Amino acid sequence: MQGERKRPAANIALQWKPNSDSVYTFESMYNGYRDKSFNQLLFSFVDWWGDLGSNPAGSITTYPGTNIIKSRTVGSVYGFNSGDYTTSATDSRIYALNGKWNLGDRLKLDGDLSYQSSTYHSEFTGTRIDRVAPSINVDFNDGGGNTAFHFNNDADLTDPTKWNVAQFYDNANRNKGSATTANLAGVFDADWGPLQTLHFGVRFDDRKASEANRTQSSFLGRNLATLGSGYYSTNANFGTAISDVPRTWLEPNAYTIRDHLDEWRQLYHSVDPNFLTTDQLSLQKTFEVDEKTTNLFLMGNTQTELFGHRLRGNFGVRYVKVKTDMTFYKVDATTKAVTPSGASKSASKLLPSMTLIYDPSKDVVVRFNYGETLRRPNFGDLNPVLQLGDDVSRVGYGSGSGGNPDLQPTRAKNLDLTAEWYFQKDSALYGTVFQRKIDGLVVGLRHRVHVDPADDPFRNSTSGGDHTNGYDYVINSPVNASNGKISGAELGFVYFPKGLPSLLDGLGIQGSFTKLTSSQNVPEANAAGEIVAQLETPFFGVSNRSYNATLAYEKGPISARLSQVWRSGFLAGNEAALFANPIGIWRHPEKSVDMQVSYKINDNMSVNISGVNLTNEMQQQYYHFGSAGNAQLTNFGTVQIGRSVSAGFYWKM
Repeated sequence: MQGERKRPAANIALQWKPNSDSVYTFESMYNGYRDKSFNQLLFSFVDWWGDLGSNPAGSITTYPGTNIIKSRTVGSVYGFNSGDYTTSATDSRIYALNGKWNLGDRLKLDGDLSYQSSTYHSEFTGTRIDRVAPSINVDFNDGGGNTAFHFNNDADLTDPTKWNVAQFYDNANRNKGSATTANLAGVFDADWGPLQTLHFGVRFDDRKASEANRTQSSFLGRNLATLGSGYYSTNANFGTAISDVPRTWLEPNAYTIRDHLDEWRQLYHSVDPNFLTTDQLSLQKTFEVDEKTTNLFLMGNTQTELFGHRLRGNFGVRYVKVKTDMTFYKVDATTKAVTPSGASKSASKLLPSMTLIYDPSKDVVVRFNYGETLRRPNFGDLNPVLQLGDDVSRVGYGSGSGGNPDLQPTRAKNLDLTAEWYFQKDSALYGTVFQRKIDGLVVGLRHRVHVDPADDPFRNSTSGGDHTNGYDYVINSPVNASNGKISGAELGFVYFPKGLPSLLDGLGIQGSFTKLTSSQNVPEANAAGEIVAQLETPFFGVSNRSYNATLAYEKGPISARLSQVWRSGFLAGNEAALFANPIGIWRHPEKSVDMQVSYKINDNMSVNISGVNLTNEMQQQYYHFGSAGNAQLTNFGTVQIGRSVSAGFYWKM
């Protein structure tokens, strides 16, 4: 993988204070994102049984005591290389006006009116070259959870005469969104006995979003060498620190293809009249949504005494009402006729909250918190229009996704109890126990559908099976079919020693350790999408143990941090159920050592240097579910993240 990334940004703020009781602020911000990436893929099948030689039993070895293959040699193996080029761009703008007013001695108001918009556009072009290699030898775990493999002659990987130019994938997407928000909040100094202040407010959001895309693919069928050397490139030194694999191979030169994209589309159009040229391409809108949210809240802050010590409280309730209107656009794969349809839904909820803060001594604080939250579905999860993917891995069916307009918000009840001991200035020791009970989690549910030829966007595909009579696709759709619970404890500290020598004055350490348990039910469905069982798993992306430790230095204009974070292995997600592996994908324990140093030149200028993953750690995954699979027998993959170092200069005008 190689590429380039840019993040342009600009902001301006204007403030006017006509008198001591009012102030007005206008802010405008722009954030941009530009990314170009070239992915150089080498893929080979190793799971077919068509050419095992004269002694098939001698072509495989298994892990001791199992029937799971550890290594094998297979002949006449199909494989492909791919040069994938992706460009993506985001432009986000925010305009906000804020006003603050003091109305007498006891009432303060704070109001906001803002508008924000964002547009994201991406284009993907991927060209494949393929061949049938005489043989491949693979060891699925050659040590450290890494796969090793070689072909009978790795030199063929860089010989253009050995490769056929195959499929070209040409896709694009556009996502637009906007939000208009009005907010008015107030604080009233009540001073009614234990009730000290009242906080109240109203907020209205009108959020809009739309999605559009296009996709096409075709097959060329020419020898790579006939296109000229500019249309292919060779990488080098792949995976030298990971495993024993080929270090170099040919792939289509995605840079050249993107620079000559009009001619490349014309080339595929010359062998497939259904493949559109640049002047014929357009994005088709598939989804629009308009969601209006109204929030009303009322909170009260109290103060009294318990056993002679201060007890503070915050009691509140929030009312949330959400109304969502959706429009979907289905495009006929043959006629390109667009059929719109729509749906609407609404939800409302009262969300109470309570916080108690008790000071049993001047250096100790105990906090208790209870709150309920509501998380709305992602807009993309509401779009039921099917987005189908070709059977590029030749498993006998394609893949796809489609949203669910009937999704409901996810609800959570949260409990926290914290004790803090401030044993000296700038230093503290704390402990927390917590629990999260979550209902209506959104999880993917798979079902198999048959798509008729007229609706099959890949009816002319040569990647997978025969699409003449239509094709099967396994569709993954989101549903509110999971509930879960997270509970645990955290212990942490911040310590800046006193009395250090002048040069070391400002040196400190901070750290925390978290232990938790999590569980959620994940539905299991049959081919028709009917839930037939409930499986219990940990929460996706949640480790049951983690810690961080930071060495800090704060003195004068210098600020520095050196930290290490670590987390235990965790369930990253479930596999797409395409192969006969345990469905869960687990990540190995992970850690990262990061650094940041900044120097304040004056009140308006500063410089900083930061580094991420300085020890060059890797991410590794393996298949596991229930009692099936482990890191040794069913390793999944390794990702070399790489280390990064950045420098910045900040100037405030």
